[in-house]
Amino acid sequence: MQQDTVIHKQIFSGAPRYFKCLLWIALLFVLTFGGLGQRLFAQQAVVTLDRDQILLGEQVTLQLKVENLTDQAQSLKSWFKVSDTAGHIIVVKAAKMDTISVDGQTTLMQKLTITSFDSGSWQIPVIEPVVSDINHQEYTLSTHPVTLQVLPVDVSKLKDYHPLKEILAVNYKDYTWLYIIGGVLILAVILFFVLRLLKRRKAKPKSNKPVVKGPHCNGPWGKLINWKKKDSWKLANLKNSTPGYWIFAAPTLMSGFLPMPSRQHPRNW
Repeated sequence: MQQDTVIHKQIFSGAPRYFKCLLWIALLFVLTFGGLGQRLFAQQAVVTLDRDQILLGEQVTLQLKVENLTDQAQSLKSWFKVSDTAGHIIVVKAAKMDTISVDGQTTLMQKLTITSFDSGSWQIPVIEPVVSDINHQEYTLSTHPVTLQVLPVDVSKLKDYHPLKEILAVNYKDYTWLYIIGGVLILAVILFFVLRLLKRRKAKPKSNKPVVKGPHCNGPWGKLINWKKKDSWKLANLKNSTPGYWIFAAPTLMSGFLPMPSRQHPRNW
């Protein structure tokens, strides 16, 4: 042990001064940035495309992922943001974020469906995520840029469904006024007949004679009833005299008001 100490002293005593300074600087660098370097290289953000070439309007999947987050030491402050102010890239659908935890290490992942309607090569603008450590220090996880190449569609072999034709001139006449005049004339004719009918009803005199309805009032029985009401005083005087009664009632019976009764059984009025 004493020999090792002596050798160590001999090395440092015999070394130049600048060499000693370099050793001390390297030692301080390792102690200061060793933990930070381990922390930075442990977590990483990854942006990938399932394919880097599409035609106009085709859709492609953009995957955003943050790997190896320690549950106790790191927490996610902000997630990726895809914002294309130029409008070359359009986000069609954003799926929900998936979380995978294995042995205290967490991986966050999200898939976006994007498309483009501008031909050309476009770098997808992705805002990188921000992570916070146990000391509440925030740092950004860097990513590699992703480029999407949009190819135009070859329309040279496409054919139109129908050929273009010239616009044909059509003679158009407006018959609106004729329809209006015809409607007015029809209304005038209807109004004329209605007024004429009302005028005829007002000019017709009303009859003061009572109208007797019913089948019994129009036949012989009706006439006989009216005759009895009118000449009831004559019937009362002739009721007790059978020959006189039949002489008085003979014209009525002969005219068909009543059937001819038998003289042996005269009717009792």
